[in-house]
Amino acid sequence: MPLLKVEDPEFVAASGKALHAIVKFNGKADSRVAGTAFEVTAAELTRADDDEPAGYKRMLAKLASGGGAWVYADARHS
Repeated sequence: MPLLKVEDPEFVAASGKALHAIVKFNGKADSRVAGTAFEVTAAELTRADDDEPAGYKRMLAKLASGGGAWVYADARHS
């Protein structure tokens, strides 16, 4: 999985690392990323948005099941 170097010193200190996994959109409908989908409230989603460091962008992704889910992907390549 690609990695993103996070520059935010507070985020790095809290997570204990500067390199974090990131999804990059490649335009291919058959691409897959392993993960778990969680049901969250609008307030929880807003808090998650606030917690993400620069470099990540929330995007709607189509799941293999046909459903959809928000993912945090590479903001530079969306």
